[in-house]
Amino acid sequence: MTYSCPSFSIEVPNEAVDTSTYSFVIPVQERFHPSVVIRREPLPMKKTFSEYTAEQVPRMKAELKNFRLLRGPEETAGRVVMSYEWGEGDAQFQQTQIYLDLGRSYYLLTLTQLAGSRVDHLPALQRIAGTFRPKA
Repeated sequence: MTYSCPSFSIEVPNEAVDTSTYSFVIPVQERFHPSVVIRREPLPMKKTFSEYTAEQVPRMKAELKNFRLLRGPEETAGRVVMSYEWGEGDAQFQQTQIYLDLGRSYYLLTLTQLAGSRVDHLPALQRIAGTFRPKA
């Protein structure tokens, strides 16, 4: 099977699973570039989309330093959205995650900006993410 994207194509076995990751940054005059990262992954075996997404907040609390949930998780029609901050000092981030159910896999869009940035880049990141349309 041939997999193609705008910057390359590759031949992979038919049974290969697409776990693509794409990252897009907004070029701004700061030391950190706000980004939208799009990742496709299979759901873990024997887990539903709802079960998997419900596990994410406790996992992040355990793994991310100074994790603070700002909003969500909110689930509607195969879509889960949550916003949170984590980190400390100059490396404190604000992220919004959008999970999209595809059946046995999902897309995860992660919007990232520095927490406390002079400019709020979240509206621009949300506009970008709002144009995302999965292809069959």
